[in-house]
Amino acid sequence: MKSSLLRCFALFFPVVFSQSTFAEEALEKYLPRDETIVFIGDSITFSGGYVSRIDLQLRSRAASCEVFNVGLSSETVTGHSEPGHPFPRPNVMERIGRVLKAADPDVVVVCYGMNDGIYHPPSETRLLAYQAAITELVGKIKAYGAEVVLMTPPPFETEVARKRGSLATSESKSYGYRAIYPAYNDVIREYADWILENGSDIGASIVVDTFHELETFMSSAEGQNVNLTGDGVHPLPIGHQVLAATLLKAWGETPIDMPAELLTLSEDKMKVLRNSLLSKTGHKRPGIVDGLPWEDAWAKSRELNVRIDAALIPQAPRVNGIQRN
Repeated sequence: MKSSLLRCFALFFPVVFSQSTFAEEALEKYLPRDETIVFIGDSITFSGGYVSRIDLQLRSRAASCEVFNVGLSSETVTGHSEPGHPFPRPNVMERIGRVLKAADPDVVVVCYGMNDGIYHPPSETRLLAYQAAITELVGKIKAYGAEVVLMTPPPFETEVARKRGSLATSESKSYGYRAIYPAYNDVIREYADWILENGSDIGASIVVDTFHELETFMSSAEGQNVNLTGDGVHPLPIGHQVLAATLLKAWGETPIDMPAELLTLSEDKMKVLRNSLLSKTGHKRPGIVDGLPWEDAWAKSRELNVRIDAALIPQAPRVNGIQRN
């Protein structure tokens, strides 16, 4: 099985695969049959910055994989919503079957948890529901025939939320995204630690510890006085950069610093494809802009790929020490 996808993953996941104890036959069985990587999650994924960086890195390596972002703002894996939320939070279980059918992925990167605690104090009921839902979601993806890369939710930046006045006070009547439980990061830590302990057992091929990696960055000299989010939840560009670097590190790849104009082109492409796929597959989240018909979105993305590749070629990235022509 020496397909273009095998070359793609050999370039993109060199450390993960080289350290594997699998026999060659098992390794080839692990590799996807086609060339499609889908990212699915809540608004952290929907905003797409880290996905665009990974798409660019793949293209810089002359890989032929296709990357799609089908994240959805406000979404959960449990279907829980806090009182006072303007609409019921969407549940990924309602649409995952349609997404898998439309995108036909070989690898699905999953990131949920930030919304599933509904910004309340710790709850054993909600924790168990999260565990059951993540297990079910991984099972559905595996049953379709795709491999799962399971990310922990990133940390909640308490001090950023405090400065914005988003934390609950003694005068708050209830908790929610506008009045967040002050120690909400402890809730997210519970979710992240469970994924780290159980992700492989429930079927994830790779588990990525974004929670502790980002916390480590924030406490480092480099991360001092740097806010990764604008409100405690939603990443700023630097937050997406660190998220992408964490994924790339987990996959054994050294992140490449991309020029701003390339990032803009990749983000434009990801948005065109994302909005089209969300329209095509349907969802329960109001307020999402309708995307182009799929044929038009695909054509637009090919045009953007030409511009991206033209900008990448002069940089002549090296693959295994050899300059790409």
